[in-house]
Amino acid sequence: MTEHNAEIVSTSIGGWDESIPSARGPLTIGLMFQGDGWGQGSGIFSGEIEAFITRVLHTVECNDWSKLKGMHCRVRREEGRLVAIGHILKARWFFFNSLYK
Repeated sequence: MTEHNAEIVSTSIGGWDESIPSARGPLTIGLMFQGDGWGQGSGIFSGEIEAFITRVLHTVECNDWSKLKGMHCRVRREEGRLVAIGHILKARWFFFNSLYK
């Protein structure tokens, strides 16, 4: 597992297009991170969205999803996947798989 400093470069909340019945799908939420020479996204769909949002906001000490863009944080990557987001200075981590334990 490797640890990297990162910037949250975008956030997203999406779902389905009501005008196309076949395009209905789960609600999705995502974050895009950028570090020194790399960029990667992470997110979830349906299920634990409220818990995901709450844990991300708590971890980086932000009270508004729309204010995450531009914030600096740390991420942990394992085998090419993002597995956690951490506070830029504090020893506070949110491991994404903790939502499913």
